[in-house]
Amino acid sequence: MTASNQASSEVTRNHWWWRSGWRAGRAFYTWHITFDRATDVHRVVQTCQQRLAAISGLDPIPPQWLHLTVQGIGFRDEIEADVLDQIVAAAAERCASLTAFQVSIRDLSIEPEVVRFEVKPVEPLARLRSELRSAIADVLGSADVPESADGFRPHLSVAYSNADGVPLSDIVAALGNDETCTASARVEAASLLALNRDQHCYQWTVRARTELADATRGL
Repeated sequence: MTASNQASSEVTRNHWWWRSGWRAGRAFYTWHITFDRATDVHRVVQTCQQRLAAISGLDPIPPQWLHLTVQGIGFRDEIEADVLDQIVAAAAERCASLTAFQVSIRDLSIEPEVVRFEVKPVEPLARLRSELRSAIADVLGSADVPESADGFRPHLSVAYSNADGVPLSDIVAALGNDETCTASARVEAASLLALNRDQHCYQWTVRARTELADATRGL
């Protein structure tokens, strides 16, 4: 586990401010990869969270809410159910040729609002995201696909900041430097979630799952 931050003089910033469109009780449809059964990932995240326990102003993410953000769709009250069903069907068709793949979770990044792992390799994750974006475009039109196609940084968050002013250098020191602390996981599906952020944690209900093909099938 190699922890780094952008500048030793930086401090935390509260992650839970209300971004545009968000309010209490409002849910957002989004494609995520979840890690509810990834015990190797849970082990590494728990190790990090134990080291961070003495740092005030951080919200550790429980194992059932660990996720990799892939692609948003829109707020639940703005997407009709039949439109969402069409997006799910288009995603299933487009992702049918993608095979399941392994990812590595390593290299911690400490930023003002979040402590997170990088997830690699990027290419299969970016390809999955591209197909999901295309599925949304199939239904809504390319002009209405939210979020930029560029700048995708696959990551797995460990904790979010809930306060301003904690020196990032304190977080770096608490995490230490253990390059053997890595994990792997198998990505077999993308989950369509109805996501909320009301409780200082991203929580969701699963609306649908788009399964990837088993890479070992037919071997």
